[in-house]
Amino acid sequence: MNIPARGWRIQLRSFYCAFLAASFALVMSAHQAYASGHKAAASTDSDFAKAVQAVRDKNYQLALNLFELEAQKTEFEAMYNLALLLKAGKGRPQNYVNALYWAYLAQLGGIELAEDVIDDLTDILDEKQREPILARVEAQLVGRINKGDFDAIPQYANYFISLLEEPDYEKAYQWYAIAVALNLPDMMELRDDMESELETEKIPELQEISATLFNELMNGQAIKIGETANES
Repeated sequence: MNIPARGWRIQLRSFYCAFLAASFALVMSAHQAYASGHKAAASTDSDFAKAVQAVRDKNYQLALNLFELEAQKTEFEAMYNLALLLKAGKGRPQNYVNALYWAYLAQLGGIELAEDVIDDLTDILDEKQREPILARVEAQLVGRINKGDFDAIPQYANYFISLLEEPDYEKAYQWYAIAVALNLPDMMELRDDMESELETEKIPELQEISATLFNELMNGQAIKIGETANES
């Protein structure tokens, strides 16, 4: 049976709306599982649930605004959903730059689904266009660290190996070493993996830099963006 072109477009639009709702529902389930036992997150869950319901109601503007508020509170599931809406142009005109920014942060926060959004958008935005987006991501992570949110440290280490065009194993090693020193969970193996990528003669120098950064953090000093593995 032949279906008119307009019929196909309606079917595709319906399928896409259903896909969006299913994606948000899936992430909401993960969010609720994570938040169980975390009573302090109850209000966040409520806002997240309202945003998901807004998607189901096709009130995309409300959904986007709510997800954006939650994303600014470092809710990674909200970052992913915000990236989806900005990529699709639901609630606001399409914005691939901002969609990629939030997708990067969501991926660093452990949302594996964000990798599909990143793959799609990196096919659209070239390396030069992605550079300022990556700079924004780095600034967000360093800002969190400087405010004492040390959970951002493993994400910052991962930034250097998963988002950059050329992985920077030296910086990743430095920050994983700091994460281990702070007794953050599951960091020792990652630090050792980075060490295996390094030239042996460089390791003592990098350890000195890690120690300096660690002491600065413990003394409440702000870490500067652009401090490289070659700086003493």
